Amino acid sequence: MKKHIKLFFAKKIWVYSIFILVLNSCIKKDDCKINDTFIREISKIDKQNKTNVISATPSAAIQLVFVKLNNGNLYATNGLELHNIYVDNYKKEYNTYYSFLKPLLCQESVLKFDQISDKRKYTIFQIDDDVIKNSVSDVEKKYLEKHKDIFLFYPGDYSLNIRYTILYKLYLSNFHITFDDYSGSFRINKINTID
Repeated sequence: MKKHIKLFFAKKIWVYSIFILVLNSCIKKDDCKINDTFIREISKIDKQNKTNVISATPSAAIQLVFVKLNNGNLYATNGLELHNIYVDNYKKEYNTYYSFLKPLLCQESVLKFDQISDKRKYTIFQIDDDVIKNSVSDVEKKYLEKHKDIFLFYPGDYSLNIRYTILYKLYLSNFHITFDDYSGSFRINKINTID
């Protein structure tokens, strides 16, 4: 009799375990910190242009974005460059540029290092642990200059890893980042995070 009771409870526990696993897989929590409206704006490149010929560029597509690489580094780039990588390597795997872009920009997937052009003009870097552990407000105070409704970041003598870790930290907090060739600074502004 004891053997039957143990078997009965073992089956129940097994059934409940399967039920919980199925339930957890059905409930997908969206942990993406990057504003979905921003990602959708970048993905308009694919709808507005013919393959590999970019004639209309959404302003979001030229802003700095960061993606993880399969070698553990990060790649600072923009939506135009990612569109080239998508067309050359991922168009068959992903139905839309948006479906490729969202997990990549949300840091849920990685890009293969060997798919980045040898002629790349964008930066590959490693996270600086001392910078990344700071709060965003500490980063603002320590590294940025406030000008009306934007911040400016002058990279100056900071090492490549420190410079891009600062920008990466701001990117993860939904700041839009562009480079101003004229002043040699990054223009940074906070966006509305409500989608």
